[in-house]
Amino acid sequence: MTNTYFPTTFPVNNTHRVLLFSPDQKVPDYKRIPDLGADALAALRAALRLIPEMSPGLARDLSDEIVALQARLDRRESFNAEALAEMNHCSDRLKHLERDEAADAFAGHLSDALTHATRAADLIAAHREFTQLRWHYT
Repeated sequence: MTNTYFPTTFPVNNTHRVLLFSPDQKVPDYKRIPDLGADALAALRAALRLIPEMSPGLARDLSDEIVALQARLDRRESFNAEALAEMNHCSDRLKHLERDEAADAFAGHLSDALTHATRAADLIAAHREFTQLRWHYT
């Protein structure tokens, strides 16, 4: 990958300044694992904030899942196996219930949390496997 830099000069009195603009570079995902975990927690928090807006019957039907997700959020756990299983279970239960607008928004935030958490867990697993293979073949 070739970096392209664009120098620009601006006259200032008897001197000049050189500004160097470099194009934005994408940070690799493996360096973003903490950010992905934090994004998953933020999406889960946004989902749980919508619970009071849900219909009482729907919130009652999901009460066990909501309590479990709130406990995960309180412990700041988003991408271990148990947290992923609880988010998946809640998402699956939600698919089989009659939803209102707040429940749709809840499902969207929960889906975002699952996406971020799953990506972080996949990156961690890939790194673990890579490390094991590297040590196995050296």
